Amino acid sequence: MESSYPSLLPVLWFVGAWALVNLGFVLARLVCRRTSDSVELVSPLHVRITTRALNGAVEAIAQSPRIARVLDGFYAAGVLVGVASMVLCTGLLGIAAIQIAAAIGIRAGAALPSVDLWQPLVALAGGSAGYAGPAEGPEPRLGRRLAGDAQVLQPIIPGVTLPAGHLWHYLVALAACAVIHELGHACAAARARVPMRACGVFLLGIYPGAFVEL
Repeated sequence: MESSYPSLLPVLWFVGAWALVNLGFVLARLVCRRTSDSVELVSPLHVRITTRALNGAVEAIAQSPRIARVLDGFYAAGVLVGVASMVLCTGLLGIAAIQIAAAIGIRAGAALPSVDLWQPLVALAGGSAGYAGPAEGPEPRLGRRLAGDAQVLQPIIPGVTLPAGHLWHYLVALAACAVIHELGHACAAARARVPMRACGVFLLGIYPGAFVEL
């Protein structure tokens, strides 16, 4: 008979892996009597790797005349795309908020008894002659149409909206995007003559990322 409870194996892997990482840092402190500046355990679930070896390469790329023209055009276009994306995302968030509010209203209304709001007005007007009660046509109400529309935004929840087998693909893609994103920051800083102190990557829980220190 199969269990209806979710498997705890991923949780055990997660806890065990981070326990080994923390144990490794504790042993390194005891044996070496000091910690490395390049590999740092920021917190029990946060490891960061920092390097200064790429500073010269980023500076050379950003100051190359041919690449500099491409970067300047790219950043100028990025400002326009960023403003347009901000307006678009604000609209999408507004539509999603309306859908959520409509769905919540329908659920709340289903839990309440059916009440004819027009009946008191009809009574005050002098009777109910010709009044047939609330209309119940086949056309759904606006709230039901809004709640029934295709969902605009889909949150990424591993095991729910994202298949568990696709999690590694998602994390690798996320890490690659973070590295490219931070490289853009580094090149923009070099174009503005702002020196880069260091750069690196980190792992926070299962979330990979990158950073640039200016």
